[in-house]
This record gives sequence, structure tokens and C-alpha cells, in this order.
Amino acid sequence: RIYYATNFRANDVVRCKHILPLLKESGLSYVFLGTESGCATQLEFYNKQISVDINREAVELLDACGIGVTQGLILFDYRMTVSDLYDNLQYVRSTEGINAGKLYSKLLIYHGTALYNTIKGHSDISDECAPIEMEFEDSTVAKIYSIVSKSLSWGAELYNLIEDLFWDCAFKYHIDFPQELKDLNNHINYRLIDYMENVISFVTT
Repeated sequence: RIYYATNFRANDVVRCKHILPLLKESGLSYVFLGTESGCATQLEFYNKQISVDINREAVELLDACGIGVTQGLILFDYRMTVSDLYDNLQYVRSTEGINAGKLYSKLLIYHGTALYNTIKGHSDISDECAPIEMEFEDSTVAKIYSIVSKSLSWGAELYNLIEDLFWDCAFKYHIDFPQELKDLNNHINYRLIDYMENVISFVTT
């Protein structure tokens, strides 16, 4: 028997939902889903051409089929507002497959992309090929990012350990992800989200 993992766009999961049971039967155990954001304005800025509802539906469809899912999110970008950040956290709290240890993930702009072409005249841009991290336009968001990026690295390490255990279960031992690990993952995620919301409250009051 073959077990395998793959990457999907959320809209493709929804469009092909009728074949998800067949994919599960064929051995699909895990999907990395590039949802990118739970904030409508960010999704528009990233030109994802999907909605928050589509992201949510895709996760629910995979979960209903017993297919493991991790969402790839970019919670911070240089032109976002505190309101955008709250939208993201509400999404993170209400959906599955979130690595809350990486709540400090930040947009990287790569040379040659459409977004790079819109900023290449900026004074901070060099000719080097390294990805670009733009400075935050909102000073409050900058303060929030500075705090969480320096204090949540342990959460990412712990979450990655749990994710490694998932891979062991799915591909080495061919067993379902234990409920105890799911519960532990959710408990850690909720505590990290609580912490980030407290940071936002502290910075904005």
C-alpha cells in the first residue's frame, strides 16, 4: 500500500471535492494547503483569487475525509493594519491545520514576481537576489511583530515536533494521527493565539 502527501490550492480542493474520497482511498494522507491568509484584504493584495470562505471550506472538506491538513499562512505584510491582524487571528482560532507557533510569519517578496515589480523603485530595494522584507507602514503593527517574532520561536519548535509525530504516524507506521496529539496541538495553538491577542491589546492601549 502507498501513502503519500501533496500540496493543493484551496479552490482546487473545493472544485474537486467529489474525488477527495477516492484520493483518500488511494493513499492520500496529508495536504499542505496554501491558504496564505484569513483576511480578505490580504488575499486581495496577494492576488490569490480566492476568498476566506473558500479557504475555510477546503479545510473542512479535507478534514471530513480524514485527510490531514496544514495551512501555509502569511499573517504579516508590510501594508497591513491592526484590523487585518485581528481578522487573521479570528480565522486561525476557528479553523484546523494552523501552526500557531508561526504566527509571526511575514511576507517575503521575491525578485521577478508581480509584487516585486510594484515596489522595485523603492529606496530600500537593492539589486541583490535575496528576498525582500519591507518595513511596516503601520508603526503599531511593527511593534506587535517585533514582540511576537522574538517570543514565539519556542512555539514553532514545539509545533514542528508534533507535526513530525504526525508524519511518523501517517507514513512510517500507517496509523491515524492520535487524538491525544491533536488535542495537545489545539491546546498549544489556542494558548499562543491568546498570547498574541494579549500582545495586541497591550500595544494598542
